[in-house]
Amino acid sequence: MSEDVVAKDKPSNSCCAMWDERYSKLQQKYTKLEERRNALRTGVGMLKQQLDQIETEKLNLKQGV
Repeated sequence: MSEDVVAKDKPSNSCCAMWDERYSKLQQKYTKLEERRNALRTGVGMLKQQLDQIETEKLNLKQGV
């Protein structure tokens, strides 16, 4: 199992180190963005449920009148 693990060494070239740093920053931003998107999806789902309940209640009130 330990043969499958690949250790990443820091690049000795300054250019490679710069690109590696940029890549890791982009990964972090992407992770945060995905978390925010998931939170937004959850919020939209909750709003849809509430809207459905309100529409059902409105329909019931119209039928009762």
